Amino acid sequence: MLQMMMQTRETSQSQEIYKKTWDASGEQRLVVSFQGAKEVMIITKDYLQLRHSSQYIYYILYVLCLNLKIIYAFVSFSIQIITTCDTDTRWSKENEILKSQLNDSASEMSKVKANEDEMASNVCRIGEELEESREEKAQIKEKLEFMGETKEALEAEMKTLGVQTEQWRKAADAAAAVLSGECEMNGRDGSRSLDKSL
Repeated sequence: MLQMMMQTRETSQSQEIYKKTWDASGEQRLVVSFQGAKEVMIITKDYLQLRHSSQYIYYILYVLCLNLKIIYAFVSFSIQIITTCDTDTRWSKENEILKSQLNDSASEMSKVKANEDEMASNVCRIGEELEESREEKAQIKEKLEFMGETKEALEAEMKTLGVQTEQWRKAADAAAAVLSGECEMNGRDGSRSLDKSL
C-alpha cells in the first residue's frame, strides 16, 4: 500500500529548489524549497511496486501541481526582483537628479558668496572714500573758517586804512588850503612892493 505524507515547515532561506534523497529505511524523500518554505514528500517502497496504479497517476498530478506552485513562486520572485531593480533604477535616477540639483545649488551658492564678497569689498571701498571725503570736507571747512577770519581781519584793516586815508585826505586838503593861502598872500605882498617901487 502506498504510504504518502506531506510535511510543510518554515525554515531559513535555502538555495535548494528540488532534491530527491533516499534515507536508511529505503524511503525516497522529494524535497522542494523556495523562499524559506520547504515541502517534503516521503514515498515508501510500496510506491515503487505500484508504479502503474491510479495512485501513481495521483502522485504525478500532485508533482505537476507542486511544480506549478514552484514555477508560480519563482515567477513571483522574479517579478519582485524586477520590480526591485526598477525601483533601484528609479531611485538611482532620482539620486542623480538630486545630485545635479545639489551641484547646481552649490554653484549658485558659490556665485552668491562671490557676489557677497564683491559687494563687501565695494562697501569697504565706499566707506574708505566716504571717510576720505569727510576728512576733505573737514579740511575745506577749516580753510573756509580761516579764510573767513582772514576776511574779517582784512575788512577791519581796510576800515582802519579807510579812516586813516580819510584823515590823511583831510590833512592834505588843509595843508593844501594853507599853502594856497600863503601863496596868495605872498603874491599880494609882492605886487604891493612892486607898486611901491614904481
